[in-house]
Amino acid sequence: MWPSVYPSGDGNTVLDVLTLNGAPGAYNKTQGPGVALNYENNGWNVGLQYVCDLDTCTGSNPRDGGIAADSSKGVGTFQIGYEGEQWGFAGIYSWLQSPSLVPYATSYTQLSYAQDLDMSLNAFGLAAYWQPEESGWIPAISAGWGLNTTNFANDNVADSYVSTSQSWQVAVHWDDAFIQGNSAGMAVGQATFATDLKGADTPFDGNYVWEWYYGFQVTDNITLTPSMFYLSRPLGQLTFDGVDGKDGTFRQFGGLIRTTFTF
Repeated sequence: MWPSVYPSGDGNTVLDVLTLNGAPGAYNKTQGPGVALNYENNGWNVGLQYVCDLDTCTGSNPRDGGIAADSSKGVGTFQIGYEGEQWGFAGIYSWLQSPSLVPYATSYTQLSYAQDLDMSLNAFGLAAYWQPEESGWIPAISAGWGLNTTNFANDNVADSYVSTSQSWQVAVHWDDAFIQGNSAGMAVGQATFATDLKGADTPFDGNYVWEWYYGFQVTDNITLTPSMFYLSRPLGQLTFDGVDGKDGTFRQFGGLIRTTFTF
């Protein structure tokens, strides 16, 4: 079950971070060998899976990798959700053997998670969606929120390391926007950012991500999609202000026109 109706992989959306239900830690997209179980009944869906990161699990030495070993960088995930005709919701928990598997975060949080330390991550997420029965002026809505807590194996870790991080997003999209076959959408949120540090200091890691798009169905096989995106403080706490070194300003604004061919 995927608890969102915001398009992804259709050639319209721009930022991949806004296709992960507001919880990139829990929906981390780790790829590799693993096992999964899924049960569905009367709209309810329960899923359980384990995946070993492809970069580390292929080695034969369990000290360097392997499946379900100390250095596997494995991810265990449990999700329960419900799908109705027009709406759905889900709660998810993922255990990440290495926090470096979180795909999108501020540079400050990524730097903390990327350190070669003995630590793991608990990633929680809540997501829901609603879509109208027929396309029109009322958009389909998807929203999600994520919370991550770091498990440090010992206390010999600097106080500046991230102990808690969060993320969220809200997205809307319209099918048959103005003209049948065209589509439009907008999503806003915050990529994974530090909310607490090990030393209990207050981080300055806030950021926002935003995207807009409009897809023109030129022919049955060609879609033309102008889009824009905005990132505020993607470096997070590493955005230096030249004085205190924490609360500076750095923004990115961009646009693109994407042409998608289908055969």
